[in-house]
Amino acid sequence: MDHIIILLGTNDCKATFKARQDEVSTHLGKLIQSIRITDWINQSKAKITIVSPPPYGQDDQLLPKYHGGDICVQKLITEYQEICTQSGVTFVNIYDALKPRFTALSKDGVHLNEEGQMIIAKSIQNNLMNP
Repeated sequence: MDHIIILLGTNDCKATFKARQDEVSTHLGKLIQSIRITDWINQSKAKITIVSPPPYGQDDQLLPKYHGGDICVQKLITEYQEICTQSGVTFVNIYDALKPRFTALSKDGVHLNEEGQMIIAKSIQNNLMNP
């Protein structure tokens, strides 16, 4: 079976984009719709999987451009789950898998180290193997 995996990062939650954050979920819904109407996906019956953004660290650890990012990511996760349910696509929440150990997985509170990336890869793999 073919798979389309969309892993959206944390850039949408930068303070710079605060005024546009309401657009993110709307655009995810549009992206799913655009994928669904392609000839290829209709022929292949590919499974669409949306992967949540990873956490951010605490604001006191972050550069100012990332302040408030974790609250934004949490909001997006709720919205993404709803969109995935309504659209009939799979949602993988990597936030919950990473958050308890996030300080050990990211030196700067944004970018994941190798161990953090492996947690993401295994979460996606588990989803593909156990739909």
